[in-house]
Amino acid sequence: MANENWQKVREIFDVALQKEPQARQSYVLEACGEDKILLAEVESLFSTFDKLDGFMDKPAVEVFADVVEAETKTLEKGKRFGHYEIIEQIGRGGMGEVYLAQDKKLARKVALKILHEKFAQHESNLQRFISEAIAASGLNHPNILTIYEFGESDGTHFIVSEFINGKTLREILKVKSLKLSEALDISIQIASALLAAHEAHLIHRDIKPENIIMRPDGFVKVLDFGLAKLVEQKPIGFEASTVKQNQTAKGVILGTINYMSPEQAKGERVDERTDIFSFGVVLYEMIAGGTPSAGDSMSETFANLINAEPQPLSRFSSNVPDELERITAKTLRKKKDERYQTIKDVLIDLKDLKENLSFEEKLERTAAPQVKNATAILQATTGEANKKTTETQRSFSQKIKNRKLLVTFTVLVALLAGAIMFYQYRNLNGSPSARDLYLQGRFYSVRENRADNDKAIGLLEQAVALDPNNALAYTELGRAYGTRYFQFEPQQKQWQEKAYVALEKAFSLAPDLPEAHEVRGFLLWMRQSISARAGDCRLSPRARFESESGRTASTAREDLSAYRFA
Repeated sequence: MANENWQKVREIFDVALQKEPQARQSYVLEACGEDKILLAEVESLFSTFDKLDGFMDKPAVEVFADVVEAETKTLEKGKRFGHYEIIEQIGRGGMGEVYLAQDKKLARKVALKILHEKFAQHESNLQRFISEAIAASGLNHPNILTIYEFGESDGTHFIVSEFINGKTLREILKVKSLKLSEALDISIQIASALLAAHEAHLIHRDIKPENIIMRPDGFVKVLDFGLAKLVEQKPIGFEASTVKQNQTAKGVILGTINYMSPEQAKGERVDERTDIFSFGVVLYEMIAGGTPSAGDSMSETFANLINAEPQPLSRFSSNVPDELERITAKTLRKKKDERYQTIKDVLIDLKDLKENLSFEEKLERTAAPQVKNATAILQATTGEANKKTTETQRSFSQKIKNRKLLVTFTVLVALLAGAIMFYQYRNLNGSPSARDLYLQGRFYSVRENRADNDKAIGLLEQAVALDPNNALAYTELGRAYGTRYFQFEPQQKQWQEKAYVALEKAFSLAPDLPEAHEVRGFLLWMRQSISARAGDCRLSPRARFESESGRTASTAREDLSAYRFA
């Protein structure tokens, strides 16, 4: 839908919702006039909205009133449910009330959720709820709240779960902005919990910050697995759960629909990909500070959810990695066939991103202070290669030439900063036999096949064993390990760690060694190359570099080697 037409549709839709049901049709016809395309788009949006089980014919205040009416009176301290004794109320929502209670048998604190009488009136609903509670209690995962028991006392049904002394993600986001590393860690834990549930054929359907709790040590627990299924295709207001206080009708509706998938909001069949969308909303909110579909009204939020594409994360934060932008955007695709198809794939990509960022930070810490500024300039210039451009070929070529000159200059500055110390590095090759092994290993290290890489690693490991103070040998060993990981065995993470350890050792022996800085740049380039994915294609670093630049990895290595002192 064109952006201009979309604005008209949203305006008509928003105004129509404020009118009485019997007056909406005439208003829409008048507002659309002779524009049949506009009329069709507005009617399509209303048709989708109508699937929310009659919500349009029922004011939001009445929806919320239904929930309030179903609420039971707050239980007094000391009230007993079986062998559980009430201590205090800690939460309330559409599903019921949550209390901190003491388990008198096992002498432990638990969370006791009292179900509203409304949900137990129909036997089919109750039996379905019991079966889902049993299924959820079978989940055994550290990031999922453990359900201990489902019981009944004097006609009141309740669920007993572990008590988590922590804060919900909603409470945390209200008082602070999360660091990128914190958001990644939280999202990985949430995705891990969802993976366990999906493998057990359970869909959460209500992933949002209120249902995610974090302990003081940073450990995350996901709440209410299986419970949201009971309110499938009911008015939106019923889906709000486990919030600390009553909210306005508008708050309940927006607080829920912001995390719905488009198919869930339309009342269509949902599957694991619905959880993936809601997960993407939470991830987006942790970075951007708000949800992707949020509007000034409920109707605007709903319309955004169905049609509007979210703003890029880079608009809200300047340090968002391109890979995180890609991951988040893919979780939020409107069509579920275009999203990640499994939460496992999301988890793999998030873990890879976290590991790559961690690896880059480790390499950054190994840089000598006097060349860090030059390194920063180099990273800033080479990083532009990942950006898309619409310039002419001539302008693009000129930019490449200018970039090469700047890269050459900054690298030479870094090398000249250590040139005074260079001749003393030659003396680091103490043992003649170790020196010979190093030279042979270096010869094989820069070659382009697995067999030579094996030889290089073997020779260089012998060299450092004979001469533990040989900084050049450790440097070349770091290169060989990095090549093994990035080009030949990307699934074997130990090679990446070995590369970092070897390079760290080289810097500890000779902080200004030019060769060590060159290899450090080589490893950073390889990491960035393998992280720059095109869609779902996971090309090797060499194949991706060749496809993007028309050059071979050998050519790139020759460019890097040109800056080395022979």
